[in-house]
Amino acid sequence: MAAALAAGVVPGAAGANGAFPDSMQILLPRDSPHRIVFSTNFGLVISNDDGATWSWTCEQPNITGGFLYQVGAPPNDNLYAVSALGLALSTDGSCTWDLAGGRLQNAVVTDAFPHPTDPSRVLAIAVELGAADAPYGIYRSQDGGKTFAPPIYSAPLGGGLLGVEIARSDPRIITLAMFEPPGIKPRLVRSVDDGKTWAPAMDLEPMLGANWFSIIAVDPADPGKMFFRVTEPTGEALAITRDGGATITKAVMFTDRMTGFVQLASGTILVAGFSAAAPVGYRSIDGGKTFAVWDNVPSVRALGERAGKLFVLGDNVVDKFALAVSTDEGLTLEPIATFSKVSSISPCAQSACRSYCDSIADRFMIWSNDMCQRGADGGATDAAGGRATDGSPKSGAEGGGGAGCGCGVAGAKVDGSVVALKAATMAALAALAALAALLIRRIRRG
Repeated sequence: MAAALAAGVVPGAAGANGAFPDSMQILLPRDSPHRIVFSTNFGLVISNDDGATWSWTCEQPNITGGFLYQVGAPPNDNLYAVSALGLALSTDGSCTWDLAGGRLQNAVVTDAFPHPTDPSRVLAIAVELGAADAPYGIYRSQDGGKTFAPPIYSAPLGGGLLGVEIARSDPRIITLAMFEPPGIKPRLVRSVDDGKTWAPAMDLEPMLGANWFSIIAVDPADPGKMFFRVTEPTGEALAITRDGGATITKAVMFTDRMTGFVQLASGTILVAGFSAAAPVGYRSIDGGKTFAVWDNVPSVRALGERAGKLFVLGDNVVDKFALAVSTDEGLTLEPIATFSKVSSISPCAQSACRSYCDSIADRFMIWSNDMCQRGADGGATDAAGGRATDGSPKSGAEGGGGAGCGCGVAGAKVDGSVVALKAATMAALAALAALAALLIRRIRRG
């Protein structure tokens, strides 16, 4: 379905759909060096003090089933996520969410990618629910994701788009992962002029087989070097190209699934997943030419790096941490967060999240009901949410993005060396495509 499923996490509110609470992605703001954010299937967990304290914003209606959280370019620093209702946009760091309009107002959205330097521009993959036999297309927004214009590229009927990436080193280069009928014929499509023209689709089937694939990352310094995730009948593989897709090699294989990938500033590549139901990890120090086993790897959900620190999102139950940090490229890990360490609802989200917080406390016991009554400073909050009962000033949306609400977490553009595992689990993406097709048929039949 999307990157959230890379870790086997089903998107959707834990309290709403019964899924056990789990983590999905890491966001590490580059211009807010003390802020750490990770997404879960029940909202965002936020720290503004290097993990000393944690607050939470819940999954609100417009972000139901939210996944693929991403941050737009400064100075707007919008936060984006794909939801069950469309592309969701937050301009206040997850305090509130709106849905994208224009051509995406009545569409199923499967992926999005904010422009790395222009805060007004966002690309999204969607299929509209109105026209007969509507194809999947790449839609562009010029107003920060509020509205989207007609598609700049459309997949062939019967085919689909599996991902979109903009090269950080040259934002004019847009790369699409696509499949064509009949069956699953993997294709790579590129534009080098910002989507004005598109090169003919490259046939990847001789190298990848008739398998689902997606783009994990484009190398931040070399747009011709890309990392792919290939879903095969026997598991999932990390594949690498160094020439824009002309040749591709499969570097690492997982018999179950791949769940995390990061290319560190040092050049080291770490990749993690599961084989035979056990966590497995690999490390490369030569740019992906060879890989060695990453010993003692946890049940990785996502990986990221900032300022020489590796952040590892783990299984809160199995690993006894939700987030850990390493200063030696993963050789040792220091846990810095568990779900039980969340000490407050973000003040700007008190009114929206209070009842949901109590539900999580009652059903899953990952925190106490007392937590649901506390503000970011540890004190109780009033019924309206946001003002501590001791009369201290309100922070959050009304306070211009105070630290307490996590507003501005979007802010911060993710460091270019951090490459989150954005690839979709292809079987789940296929299920999403099938669901979209079913919805379209039902709507057209009235």
